[in-house]
Amino acid sequence: MIVELLVASDCYAYSENGTWSSNSLSPWARLGKFYLSASKNRFFVVGCDSYAFFTGKVGHGFSTGCMSLCYSTTDVTNGSCAGVGCCQTSFPRNMGVYNISLKSYHKHKYVLDFNPCGYAFVAADGYFNFSTASLKNIAQERMPAVLDWAIGNETCEAAKRNISSYMCKENTTCTDSDDGAGYRCHCKQGYSGNPYLSGPNGCQGILLFFPLLSHSIHRCLLCAFVFLLFLQRTAYSLVFICHLTLNKI
Repeated sequence: MIVELLVASDCYAYSENGTWSSNSLSPWARLGKFYLSASKNRFFVVGCDSYAFFTGKVGHGFSTGCMSLCYSTTDVTNGSCAGVGCCQTSFPRNMGVYNISLKSYHKHKYVLDFNPCGYAFVAADGYFNFSTASLKNIAQERMPAVLDWAIGNETCEAAKRNISSYMCKENTTCTDSDDGAGYRCHCKQGYSGNPYLSGPNGCQGILLFFPLLSHSIHRCLLCAFVFLLFLQRTAYSLVFICHLTLNKI
């Protein structure tokens, strides 16, 4: 499941009378029964005078984060998010509550001309591509992130022991959640429908000619087709040979 989550920002401006002004946004989220996917998301911090904490709760509190420093656009490399202008880190599994705290060491005083703001956010792995333009402004107020969900907090093996509460119906397979407790159901290959329902709305067999047929049936039909084709071409060849022979007599 894809959702869009707010981007934290921390912006500074220097006025003509010598005073500093700032504007910041520190988002938080409570995801209910869903969790941020730890394997499909990353936590990013963008800026040349920025550090951020990513704080959440997974049974108990935790905090992670990173810092990003630089003094010129010549220091950064487009496409690289390894700590110079941009940094990233992972976070624990089963996290459904979090908040982002974004700070600056020197209020962007030494980088204000090309980096007036710092940014921090969670985004789907592979979505965000850092460049020097990111230091000037990130126009997106939200970034896409992947949420995980699963049934209960048991593995497939444990859930199958209680048939009355096991959610996978006929013609299905069960897989354990990649990002923590629980399991999910899927229709078997060659079946389509809702794996959590029985009857006509559940996983029903589908026939899409060769690709979804079993290997034995597929091979049998293919052999029959080749054999018929061979017979047809053989018949044409015999007629042609007879014709040439008769013409020579």
